[in-house]
This record gives sequence, C-alpha cells and structure tokens, in this order.
Amino acid sequence: MKTTLFSLPNLSSGNITPVKPWEIKDWPKFPKTKDAFKDWVSADTTEGFFVSAFEGVNPHGRVNKSNAPWKMHGLIADYDAVVTNEEIEDGITRRSRTGFRPMYAHRTISGNCRVIWMFEEPIAILPGVMKEFLGLLIKETNAKNLFPGLDDNIQRPEQYYCWMPPVITTTGLPIKSNAIHNLLGLAVEKARKYRGEGDAAIPLDKVFERVQATYPGKWMGPFEIGARGPAFWNPESVNPTAAIVTETGMVAFSQERSFYNWADLFGSNWVREFQEDQYGGAISSFWFDGKYYWRRDLEGKWRSTDSGVAKQDIIGSFGLSGAPDLRGTLSQADEAMRRIRDSRIIDAPIPCLYDPREVLVQNGRRVLNISRLRLVQPSEGAHTWGEGFPWISNFLDKALDPHGSLDYLMAWLKRFYCSALEGRLVPGQAVFIAGPVGKGKTLFGSRIVASLMGGGCDASDYLVQGSSFNAELFEVAVWNVDDSSSANSIESHKKFSQMIKKGVANTRHAYHRKFHDAQTVDWMGRIIDTLNDDPESIQAIPHTDGSILDKISLFKFKDHGIEFPSHADLEAILNQEMPHFAAWLVSWNAPQETKGSERYGVKSYHHPILLQESRSSSGSHEFWEFLDLYLRQYAKDHPEETEWSGTATELLLSFQNDASLRDSIKMFIHGARALGRMLANLSSTDERLKRKIVRGTTVWKISLARDED
Repeated sequence: MKTTLFSLPNLSSGNITPVKPWEIKDWPKFPKTKDAFKDWVSADTTEGFFVSAFEGVNPHGRVNKSNAPWKMHGLIADYDAVVTNEEIEDGITRRSRTGFRPMYAHRTISGNCRVIWMFEEPIAILPGVMKEFLGLLIKETNAKNLFPGLDDNIQRPEQYYCWMPPVITTTGLPIKSNAIHNLLGLAVEKARKYRGEGDAAIPLDKVFERVQATYPGKWMGPFEIGARGPAFWNPESVNPTAAIVTETGMVAFSQERSFYNWADLFGSNWVREFQEDQYGGAISSFWFDGKYYWRRDLEGKWRSTDSGVAKQDIIGSFGLSGAPDLRGTLSQADEAMRRIRDSRIIDAPIPCLYDPREVLVQNGRRVLNISRLRLVQPSEGAHTWGEGFPWISNFLDKALDPHGSLDYLMAWLKRFYCSALEGRLVPGQAVFIAGPVGKGKTLFGSRIVASLMGGGCDASDYLVQGSSFNAELFEVAVWNVDDSSSANSIESHKKFSQMIKKGVANTRHAYHRKFHDAQTVDWMGRIIDTLNDDPESIQAIPHTDGSILDKISLFKFKDHGIEFPSHADLEAILNQEMPHFAAWLVSWNAPQETKGSERYGVKSYHHPILLQESRSSSGSHEFWEFLDLYLRQYAKDHPEETEWSGTATELLLSFQNDASLRDSIKMFIHGARALGRMLANLSSTDERLKRKIVRGTTVWKISLARDED
C-alpha cells in the first residue's frame, strides 16, 4: 500500500506530517470530558494526531483555500451513532462491499463511530468532477448504510479528524487502483458538461488529427468526450484505459498529473494558433469604447450595441458557445468579449471624414472612424469641360454671374473634392450663393456638391439657433443653409456670423451623439448658404468687415432661363453625369489667378454687388456714414490738413464736443474701446483708415475727403 494519512498536532497548527496512525504505539493523554476535549484540540501545545486522507499541493501544509487538495489517499467517514467495538466490527462485516471494505475504525470521544478506507495508491484530484467522484465512491463503499448518521464532512477535503485508540483493524484491504480509476472515469462521464481543467476547448476532430500526426498509432477507436484509451503521450504507459478524453485535455490515471491540457501534449504554439483561428473572426469584427461594442452591419456601416446584443452576435455569427462549463469559467462567447475589451479598446467612436483608416490616433486619443461617407468616384481618364456631363456644365456656364466667377467656384470645389479623394481633407471657405428664386442655387449646394461629397445636411438650426445634439452635422462634409433666418434679428445674425467664422477657421468641434458622451472631432467640411438676391435676404450674409472676408466667398446666380427637367429625370441625369464631372475636377488645372494662401488654397471671391449690399446693412457701414459727416465738417474747418489724426478717445471727445453729433453717437458707440474696435473693422475694408502704434498707443489716421467746389 503506497498511501498514507496526513496529520496535524492540533487544530490550530498548519504543519502536516505523513502518518500511519494504525501503527502508533505512544498515544497522547486524552481529556475525559467533551468540554475539556474541545479546548484540548485547539490548544497549540497539544501533540495529537488530527488526520485527513487528502494531500495538499504543498504536502507539508494544511489543506485549505490557499493550499488546494492535490491527491486523495483514502476516505474517512464519521457517524453520529454511539456503537461498541463489537458493533463496529459486525457492521463492517455484514454491510460493506467486497473490494470496498474499510481497513480501520475507531470510536470518537463521544463514543461514535469513525471508519477509514485506504487506496492502493494515491489518485490525483480532478476539481471539476470531485463532487461526482465522491458521490460514486460513497455509493460503492456503501458508506451511507454502514452505520446511522453519516456526517456530511466526508466530502470536505479541509476536514481533519482526531485519531483515537483503540484502533480496530478489519479484514479489509486497500481499494484497488483499477476500481478507483473506473470510478473516476464514471465521474467524468457523469459530469456531462465537464470540459477538463484546460483553458482551450478545441474540436476533437482537430485534436485527433494532431494525435495521429504526433503519436501515430497510439490511439485506437473513437476520439470523443468520455472515450477511454491509453496515455498515448507516455511511451511507458501500457494500460489501455489509462486516460479519458475531455474537451480541453486528457484525464490521466497513474501518471504524474491527473490532467494534461492540449498545450501540455502538443505545445502552446499549436493551441495559440488554433485559438487565433477560433476567436479571430469575432475579435477582429468588434471594437469596444468602454460602454458599447461596435461592429459593421451588412452595408458596412458601424453600429453600436450593448454587451447582450454583442454576445448574441458572436454566438450567431461566429459559432462560439455561450454556455459556461461546470467550473464556472467564461463561455467561448464571453472569452471573445473579454479579449475584445483587452485588445480592441478605443477612446471614442467619431467620424473622420474620408480618412481610409479604421482606427487612428487623433488629438492623442485612439479613435474608431465610424464615418459612412462615400465620395462619388471619378470615371476613368482625363476629361475636358462638359465631357460626359453636358447638363451640369451647361447649367453652371449659364448660372454664374459673371461667368468668370465660375473658375473661382470650381477651384474651391476641386480643392474640396480632391483632398477628400486623397483621404486628407483640407479646410476651405464658406460659400454664399445669392440669386433669383428657382434658378438652381439649392440644386447646386444640396444636390450637386452634397452628392459629390457623399452627403450633406441642413445646418440652419445649428448655425442660427445653436442646437446641442449635432452628430449628424459632423458625419457629413457639407452643411447646407437655405433660408434667411439668420437675419431675423441683430443677435441671431451676430451669432450666425460667429458660427460661420468658427465653422471655417476652427478644425476642432464638439461632437455629441444622443446617449453618448460628447467628444472632440476634427471637421474640415464646407458651409454652403443659398439665399435670394433681394435686399432683405442678402442681409443674411455675415457682415463683410473685420477678419471674415478671407473665410467666405460670395457668388451670384443670374436669371439664366434654363428649364429644369422633372425631378425623376434630373436625378437620372445627375447620377449619370456626376462621375464624369468628378473626373474633370481631378484632371482640371485651376487658373493661377484663383490660387490663394496655403490656409484655404483658393482666393476668396466676392461678387461686388453682394459685397456692397452686405456692407451697407452692417453697423460699421452706418457708423462710417456718421463718421463721414464729421470728417467733411472737419475738412471744411481745417482746409490746410489732408487727414485727421488721433486716438479713439480723442475722436470720441470730438464727437461729444460737437452739439450736432453728441446725441447721435450714442446709437453707435458706448465708449472709446468700442470705438477702437469699430475703427479696426473699418480699416480692414477701407484704405482711408490707417493704424499706427506710437509709443504703445494706437493712433488712427483718416484721409479727408473734400467736397467739389
């Protein structure tokens, strides 16, 4: 018999010593009462024998949560039944089964019965089937029926029992290893969901191919869960039923270990390659943003889902199991999701327009590019003007007033389209197009340009009213405005002008999708505002003073007389011609006079009538008329001078000292600082105003205009 028991000197100790208590001659002195016994077993001075049939991973330490059981040498049963030695011997003789008879027994301090079975050799523990194995062992030993009151501690590896004389030695023998191995095999079969102690569950047909390639001829018969066969990896193993197949490895009998996972048998590289194939499809299809899982739909568009839906998709699309095993480990689907969270995490999902990369670093963050925009692709070959797009070219030739402004509009569009086609969108001006009703202004902005660039949206609410949820805006590259609502009030027009400047000059904007946190997004699209050419509508154009002129272009459509086809026919024409129009943009070289600074690439175009009318409606223009009255009177009073010179404060005092102007100036200016800003705005559009810094002070010089005699 190769087995033994493991003993503590007392229940406060953690030091284990192998012991065969039936051979002990020198026994300690035991207390005579139960109360004294309870104190004695826990006293750290006690030198007794508190035994278990379980050996820990550390054989010198007590079996507990931190020192799991590793091997089992026998079985110990306690009974809550007061019996005599004679009754113990009689019960064992009459009620135990052949081959499973206990070897030893003794009575406890309470006079109850304790029975011990020993194994021929220790068996390694299989945690996943411990419950099933102990159940079968208890049944085969008939432990429940030997005596009344079987204690449930029979199934607790951490239980230690005080061994007490006299020892009853029965006629029993150690339980044969073959019998124990058979019970272990039945336990594995009984635990139908038992998948072994390995991490990788690999289809057994793949494993069997590997067995045949690595250990040819070593396994005969079916290779399926629960099948018994030899320990094919051990050339010295001769037992034809020494191992059992599980999903994640081999249960082994009489080997160094009780379980060998597939990596133990075939190498970790082979397992890793298989797992990459098994989980690769699911992992590569998803990204995780800390809350949602992102995956492309059947149209190639990114969609977000919660964890429950993502798990269903993984199970349904990639065939991974959603059920955990008996050990409570993650299911295959959960494991795929865990790997996604580890290796496929992003800081934010945002649209990066026309960038071909799926994931990129933007503003120091790892972002998923969820843009859905698709440009109209150019047809092959260089195109001349109108080649393949006769309707579009005829429309543009006749619509623009003057015709020479068409080069500037097309240069603006070429820069926009070609940079997007190259996957590196660059900034450009906002475009305002004024013209008579029904002459194709909206068609150009909302249909031709927006369709060419893959889509656009109405940005009126955002630019005029400042709506908060703005995700749709930053998922397209064209913002269309098709009304004059920005001119409804001074405040709304001022806000609209500020938003136009921000939309053109700033590349970073707040991007906020419903139910998602706000993010910062880089946006370099275009704003196209189409409006009627009546004086009231033109007032919607931002005031063209200050620093906005280089950020906007002003174009005018004329009453061209083109008759538009029906909506359906026009759609068909545009769909056919757009690829050819795109090809012309790619191959066309814009005239040198249209080229501008590096910032916007194209010179801003300002139709003179629109420019003048937009200026005439501005507060700066009204102030200039007021200032001109003062300067004309000043020129009459100072005929020898050619300019007025002074600070903004001095000019304000001059106004206030003039009785005819004192009250009127209050309509425009509320202080010297405001007057200085007004002069600065005017100086950007009127050459008569010059600014000079003298000893840290801003001095204004204004040329005097004199009336003709």
